Amino acid sequence: WSSDVCSSDLFAQANAGLKFTPTANSFATGSFSVQASLNNTVAGLGGGIVQAQITVSAVADTPSVTNSTTNEDTQSSTGLVISRNAADGAEVTHFRISNITNGQLFKSDGVTLIGDPSFITFAEANAGLKFTPSANFFGTGSFNVQASTSATPAGLGGSVILAQITVNAVADTPSVTNAATSEDTQTSSGLVISRNAADGAEVTHFRITGITNGTLFQNDGTTQINNTD
Repeated sequence: WSSDVCSSDLFAQANAGLKFTPTANSFATGSFSVQASLNNTVAGLGGGIVQAQITVSAVADTPSVTNSTTNEDTQSSTGLVISRNAADGAEVTHFRISNITNGQLFKSDGVTLIGDPSFITFAEANAGLKFTPSANFFGTGSFNVQASTSATPAGLGGSVILAQITVNAVADTPSVTNAATSEDTQTSSGLVISRNAADGAEVTHFRITGITNGTLFQNDGTTQINNTD
């Protein structure tokens, strides 16, 4: 479309430089045509038409990532799928991974370690990543993600988002001391059950099974413990 500016300072406005706002989420080349005129009517037009072009550089928008849940000492098997923003397309080629906490991050094969920080491709990110918690850790692991139009910081755009991995506590193998006693006599020492050295207050109970050739009691010597208690 064309527009005439009905003003005595038309030249001054044009010569001062115009401003161009790209269409939302578009990085296509913008343009407009210019022709000189003696006045603000078509009758005054003369000379050729020239075209101005505006190069619009692609900017990555904020991506999304699914969270994950796994168990202590177990690599995650679901989630951690990184996706481009719905407004982005093939121009977003990479994602920057940083601030990995409480574990290690791997590509979808589960063995290729992702450095901190480092760039991974869209295909690698969208295939889903794997998280291996630090040994005996339970709680929340995390890492940051930011989209990029290249594998360099210059291509970064949008906000940094947080991926979280819930790591459930798992009880490790406990220990128990043995005991000795005489026939028809209740034991007076030993049979002390302890948490694994890697465990803490998260291990709250022990399950007793397979009691053979006798009866088991709590420390008071009278409260019976049954199989599967």
